[in-house]
Amino acid sequence: MAKRSSVDYYARKQFRKKLLGVSAIVFALALFAGGLYVLTLLGPRPVADEETVRRGDPAEVAPLRSELEVIAARIDEAVDSGEIDEAVLEDVERAVDLQRRIITLEALTVPRNEDSQRLDSLRSLRDEHFGERLYAASVEAEEAAESAYERGDTEATVAYYKEAVRLQEEINMRHARSPRRSTGRLTALRDTLVDMEVLPLVEEIEEFAERARALADEGDIEGAKEAMRRAVEGQQRLNREHRDTRYASLGHVQDLEREMSDFEARGFAADVEEMVAMGREHLAEDNFDAAHRRFREAHDRQRTLNESFPASTYASRRAEEDLIVLVQTAASAESARRVTRAQAQVDADLRSRRVNSASSQAPAVFRDVRALHENFPRSQLVSEEMLLKARYLNSMREDFSAIQDSVYARLVEIPDYPHLRMLSVEVPQGLYARVMGSNPSTRRGDQLPVETVTQREAMEFCDRLGWILARPVRLPSRDEFEAAVGSMRGVDVDRIAWNSQNSDRETQPVGTREMNDHGFHDLLGNVAEWTGETNPVDPSEGIVVGGSVRDNPLRLNRMPVEYHGRNDRTRIIGFRFVVDMETTPRPIVDEAAVFAADDDA
Repeated sequence: MAKRSSVDYYARKQFRKKLLGVSAIVFALALFAGGLYVLTLLGPRPVADEETVRRGDPAEVAPLRSELEVIAARIDEAVDSGEIDEAVLEDVERAVDLQRRIITLEALTVPRNEDSQRLDSLRSLRDEHFGERLYAASVEAEEAAESAYERGDTEATVAYYKEAVRLQEEINMRHARSPRRSTGRLTALRDTLVDMEVLPLVEEIEEFAERARALADEGDIEGAKEAMRRAVEGQQRLNREHRDTRYASLGHVQDLEREMSDFEARGFAADVEEMVAMGREHLAEDNFDAAHRRFREAHDRQRTLNESFPASTYASRRAEEDLIVLVQTAASAESARRVTRAQAQVDADLRSRRVNSASSQAPAVFRDVRALHENFPRSQLVSEEMLLKARYLNSMREDFSAIQDSVYARLVEIPDYPHLRMLSVEVPQGLYARVMGSNPSTRRGDQLPVETVTQREAMEFCDRLGWILARPVRLPSRDEFEAAVGSMRGVDVDRIAWNSQNSDRETQPVGTREMNDHGFHDLLGNVAEWTGETNPVDPSEGIVVGGSVRDNPLRLNRMPVEYHGRNDRTRIIGFRFVVDMETTPRPIVDEAAVFAADDDA
């Protein structure tokens, strides 16, 4: 047998592949053609003539149309005249029914346009006029409900609101084309109805609550608690059964429970008030032991109240804390009075410049004040300022003489202010450092004016110096400063002020220019000076006056006034101070106010 060549084999293989490809194409075309044929069978068919799809006997439809035409004519006439009464509305209902039956009997795939339009018009006419009648009746029922509510007739109120709701529901459901259809009004009426239905329970709750309060006022605490318990139960039931009403309130339950707790706590609170009043009277009489006992009893009573009736409005941790203050005030009164007198003696010695006596007493005063503060930290007769002053005077007792000599030697009376003395120079760095224990200045020198100091730091310096002088010390006001400057008419500014033209724009030792006519140096130039006043528009800014070495003589002649942040620091702002020579410094602790019998705890 002859062997098949490899060429013949591959030729036959390629022929079979081509034959399969052609067969697939033919099959696909046949399938596509078949699909098109099926679609033609399922597609739209020719629509038959209107008469061919009509079902029903024309003889049955004709009388209905005749009757409809007669009724429609009457309706049109009534509409044109504007006189639509009950009979016309009955005609409208009949016409709607006839038109609907005609469309049903003729059973067209698409009803005639004139039939559909007429049915729509009749329905709109019917809904409009029936809706108006129902709406008027609903409004009338609502007004009757409001009148019944004002009379206090809850039963009639509920009945009328139910009627108003029913009528509005009928409009919304049966006459949807009416302009009076309103979901909002229906919702509002339903909400009000629910409120009115729950009103009897609300009134019952309030009656129980009022009865409870009356019984409590009469002293019948048990009866008051029982009545309030009924009120609480009523509110809880209301919250469960009518949770969507505006009367449902968990907060009201809590308020009623708090009142119920108050009935029992009221007696405790009255006891506390009476004990505090008696303690105040004992304080005013200097009977400190009796006052301490009363305040202690009041504190214990308040603590019992807080623990037993935590929900009561009389329960108060703050009240308990305030009573601790009174307890410690009474307990410390005797010692505080002794310490206050000793401190007052130190002040008197300093004011009279008996510095040796003041220096010898300062350590004991500080020791006693510190012990008082440690033992009775809540006492109203002890304060942080009192301790700070005693500590400061004790630490500065060796410098009393030097500081007082330095200050008094440079005090000058302010014109028109005979009781006030102002330092004739700007506060030098040496004095500031001695009083404050620090020097914030940028350009250093004991006789150079202190600068780079804030208004608050200047005020603190005045407070501390006031302790050493035992006199009120403060920053001057703008008016006082201007009074010290006086008139600038004919004044040679360059002679009395360090300015930008004679100072190399650097601060100079105080008091080295000539004094003015009133005996003051450097009121203008050198460093500008803080006053004790603030910007009336912006209290965060302080008023600075007098100008500095950065200003020329022309500007200084007009006495510059500037506003700076109270915490600003600049190397051209310093200060001087005023001493009140007549006024006695106020006591740090006012014992009379503390002991006043009519003060609150």
